Amino acid sequence: MLQKVKNISYLCKVAFNLDEEKKQLAILPAGAEVISTSLQIVEPLAGCTIDLGVGQDLEYFLNNVDCAAKDVADTSMPFCALKNEVVVATITGFKSKKEAETKPAAGPADPKALPAKPAAKEEKDPLCILRMHYFLPSEITLEV
Repeated sequence: MLQKVKNISYLCKVAFNLDEEKKQLAILPAGAEVISTSLQIVEPLAGCTIDLGVGQDLEYFLNNVDCAAKDVADTSMPFCALKNEVVVATITGFKSKKEAETKPAAGPADPKALPAKPAAKEEKDPLCILRMHYFLPSEITLEV
C-alpha cells in the first residue's frame, strides 16, 4: 500500500555562544510552520538575557530569558514563514571574546617565591542551544 505524506517534520538545532549582541541562528524556509521552540542554557552567564524572534519582531518567540542558571525556556508560539525568515537572538549583557581573553601579564619569576598554586578550573564560554520544531509542506510517497 502506498501513502502520500504532505508535511515533513524538521528539527533545527543550533548551539551558540553569548559573545555578541545579535546572532543570526537559523533560516526558516518559506512555508515552514513552527510548532515549538526551546532555548537551553548549557553554560550560564550572570546578568545576561536573550530575546528570540524573527524578521522585525525580535521578541516573537521568547522575551527576557535569564541566562544566569542552567535552564530550558520553551514556547509553543505558532509561526508561519510566508517567505524565508532568519531567526535572531538579541543578547543583552553578553561577554565578548576580547573581554574573556584579557588576563594580567605575569611579572618576572622570583626564586624565593612560594610554589604556584594549581590553576583554578578554567571558565567555560557561555553556551546556549536553540531547538525549533517545524513542518514544511512537501509531498513524499511511503510504502506501508
